[in-house]
Amino acid sequence: RDAMRRANLENLVRIPGQTFHGRAAIAAGALLTSAMEPVHADVPRSQSYLSAAQKELKGGNLRAAEIQLRNAAQADPDNPTIRVELAEVYLRMAKFPAAEIEARTALQKGAPQERAEPILAQALLHQRRFDQLFKEVHPGNLSPPVEAEIRLQLGLAHLQLGEGAEAEPRLRDAENLEPRAAAPMLGVAELLVVK
Repeated sequence: RDAMRRANLENLVRIPGQTFHGRAAIAAGALLTSAMEPVHADVPRSQSYLSAAQKELKGGNLRAAEIQLRNAAQADPDNPTIRVELAEVYLRMAKFPAAEIEARTALQKGAPQERAEPILAQALLHQRRFDQLFKEVHPGNLSPPVEAEIRLQLGLAHLQLGEGAEAEPRLRDAENLEPRAAAPMLGVAELLVVK
């Protein structure tokens, strides 16, 4: 009975001069090669999903927006704008590990630091992954609102670690960069309470 099954299997993949195992290896290699071919983006479909997601966001439906953005990312996996949008939605939904993954993917796919790095910083802060935050996110030469956000996240991380001396310059910088923004003021206020 086993010999009959094997004969039937051998007939499925018949290559002259090859044993069953050799043919199976060739078939497996062909499958792997086809799986490694680059994915071609379906841009019109991804844009349709992206538009639908933006409508859902305007209506406040984060879950529906997430679904539309995931569909968009599947249709166009290398689109950094879709990845940033999805990271922002995950952040708003408090899905911090997913926000981190999408922010990293967005950066790898070429998203502007202006958009993706503050999301990464917030996601790491909310996960209390302070070492990663300090290692990977650094103030630089970005726009004042983005610099303020990054410095705020770094300052809050130091504050949560009980490192008031390290937190203060970051929080004060954030406040100076965005003097009318509430978040840096709250960070400085929290610092003053801790002192």
